[in-house]
Amino acid sequence: MKLRTSLSSTSSLMLTGALVLTGCGASTPRSAVGTSSSAPSTGPAASGPHNAQDVSFTTDMLPHHTQAVEMAEMALSRTTDPKVQALARKIKAGQAPEINSMRGWLAGWGKPAAAGGSHDMSGMHGGSGMMGGEDMQMLEKASGGQFAKLWLTDMTRHHQGAVEMARTELTAGENSEAKKLAAGILASQSAEIAAMKTLLAGR
Repeated sequence: MKLRTSLSSTSSLMLTGALVLTGCGASTPRSAVGTSSSAPSTGPAASGPHNAQDVSFTTDMLPHHTQAVEMAEMALSRTTDPKVQALARKIKAGQAPEINSMRGWLAGWGKPAAAGGSHDMSGMHGGSGMMGGEDMQMLEKASGGQFAKLWLTDMTRHHQGAVEMARTELTAGENSEAKKLAAGILASQSAEIAAMKTLLAGR
């Protein structure tokens, strides 16, 4: 009797262990599917009232920031210039979180973000500084010192467009969060423009 009881207990423990392992194995793919989603991150909705200028500013600045981050990533892989790389890291770190915020604002306002990528110019105002497809191709083909100089030139123009968009938002916008972002863009990107012009002057 004792032998049978012992065998029965051992069998039960083995069965329980197998079920636990099976459960873990089954849950892994579900977790992987959940974390492998390519859906972009979206921040919370903006608080307070907003007007058409807030929507226009956010709609235009979202692809503008997206392209800036794309250009920053190119610099991190295509040049070894430490000053250019440091600037690229700063741009990426600053603008990536703002992209998430703007997506949340547009969603809260019932204005879906543009489906196109950073090359999608639809809806962008003149003088936005956005790079066209040919501009991006030239940047992708460049390397070394040529890349660094072209990147600094293009990013300066890109930033200048963002600064003008930010000034318009500060003048005509209503939403406090959108205007706070515009003020931050005006301050940070004006400083980065000055830094890039200094780097270009030394080449």
